[in-house]
Amino acid sequence: MALLMYGYDIGNVLHYRINESLIVNVNTGHHVRLRKTMGNLLSYLLAHAAEGVISDDDILLNVWDKNNLKASGARLWQVMNKLKRILRSLDADCDLIFRVEGKGYIVLENKLTPLWIYDKHNHVLKSVTA
Repeated sequence: MALLMYGYDIGNVLHYRINESLIVNVNTGHHVRLRKTMGNLLSYLLAHAAEGVISDDDILLNVWDKNNLKASGARLWQVMNKLKRILRSLDADCDLIFRVEGKGYIVLENKLTPLWIYDKHNHVLKSVTA
């Protein structure tokens, strides 16, 4: 059996399910399924939270360029703001992602707990480090 990352607990209130791009408030059951790019963005940010500032260039390369999408600072800003609104709509106290002007973003790693599952069939789930 393989141990696979299933998602993240965010602040003991939200669960982010990577494969489904689904954020669920575990207290209320309210949930939002993210569009593909927004899900890729959140997955990338959470997987790299321990690195400190995640540069705009790294985000644009790994979330947009590697998925054959047109990358721009304006698009990153737009998707990031919508993602933050979604997180706040599910948990009003969800301060997780912060902008470092001119550099990138910081994710509060201390609010994250990886969630793991056993895969007895050795299926391959979506990579969280892409």
